[in-house]
Order: sequence, then structure tokens, then C-alpha cells
Amino acid sequence: MALDVIGLIGLVLLGLGLIMFLIGMIRLAGQKRDWQRSVAIAGVGAVIAVLGFMLGGVAFIQSLYAGGAGQGTTQAPGATWKIQFKAGTEYDDTGAQPAAGTVTTVSADGQSADTFASRADMDDAGAVMKGVISVINLNAPAFSGQSFQIVSHIGSFPTITDPATGANRPLIDPSASDPSVADVVWTDADTNGVQTGANFYDNVAALGTETYTSVADINENAPATMTVGTVYSVSFVVGPSTLVWNLHPTA
Repeated sequence: MALDVIGLIGLVLLGLGLIMFLIGMIRLAGQKRDWQRSVAIAGVGAVIAVLGFMLGGVAFIQSLYAGGAGQGTTQAPGATWKIQFKAGTEYDDTGAQPAAGTVTTVSADGQSADTFASRADMDDAGAVMKGVISVINLNAPAFSGQSFQIVSHIGSFPTITDPATGANRPLIDPSASDPSVADVVWTDADTNGVQTGANFYDNVAALGTETYTSVADINENAPATMTVGTVYSVSFVVGPSTLVWNLHPTA
């Protein structure tokens, strides 16, 4: 906006200066006796025109610079990823992996998973949702040797209401160390990631791959009050991707 104003002022001054210069020259040609005033008018006009031309040039050069800087910003390198659930994603309990009576499938594109089970099979003591997630950094080949940070966390999960008592129970237990976040433990295959509170931080090199395992502790009293036929979804946010795990109580 400022560059537009400077350019406009320069254009106005250039036009005014040219007009004054022409008036002075006309007076100088047609009125020989008043040559001093004519020269003065022409000289002032020339100065104003030059000033206007300079302002316009400054605005033009600055606009080119700003445009170039903007293009550089939009083309700055960023991470691109392929992220999906993989085999091993399952609903577990302390006695079996996967928990008895549960069937978990991963979609063909790996963007969602579905667990089908009775409420009794899902509310076993020690039940967990174990999500296994493949992370592939697609930056190549110009970014070879660079690493990119990726942040993961549980995005959302349902609160289940007991129709008999009205009690509300989150599907995932709160963390014992921080009740404001879900009780989820993230690990990575090469063990260089770091979990801080609800977030798991890791660096993946260009062309690199990683496998994350997220273990969410189920509130064992919550599945017992699910409604059969309702789908209960938990989202896993991994970098720019949101993977959804759907629980389907069948009985």
C-alpha cells in the first residue's frame, strides 16, 4: 500500500513538472521580454518532474524487490510426508494381543482403522489402543541430509455417557502425571523421539522412514456403557495428517 502511494505521488509530480516546464518554454518562445520568469517556471517544472520521476523509480524498484522476496518465502522448503496406520494396529489387553473377541482392520490407504468387538471384550482391565504408524519423509533429492521435525499427539476422543446413571467417562484415561492430557505413550523405532506432555517430537531425515507406536490407556469402565450401533472415533494427529480409529461395539 505504501509503495502504491509513493508511486502515485511520483506520477503526479512528474505530470505537474512537465506541464510547468512546457508553460515556461512556451512563455519563453512567445514573450521575449519576460524571459526570466519563463526560465524560472521552466526550471521549477523541470526540478519537480525529475523529483516525480525519481519517486516513481524508487517505488518501482521496491515493488520488484518485495515481489521477489514474497516468491522466495512461498517457495521455502518444507516437509512432505506419507503417514498411515500399518499392520500391528490392534486393541490389546494385558492378557492377549489383540484382546480376545476384537477384530481390527486397517483401511487400504492406511488413513483409518476399525475395531469391532462386544462391549464386554473392549472393557477388559488393562485394555489399550495400540496404534502402529508408518512415517515416510518424501523430501528428495534436493534435501538429502536435512532433517524435519514432526509432532504427534492424540487429537480427540469421545466421552461416553452411562444412560443408567448419567455419568460421563472419557474413553481414554487422563494421564497420571498431567490430568489435562490423555494417558498415551508414544515411542519410535530408533528411540530418538521425545514425548513432552501430550506431544511427541521427532526428527526424520529427508528420504527417511520411521515407525511410531502410540499406546492409549482405555478407561475400562467406558466401553461397558457404549451404545451398540454407534461409532466411537479417536483421532491420531501425526504432523499434517489426522488418522482416525473407529470403535464399533457389536453387542
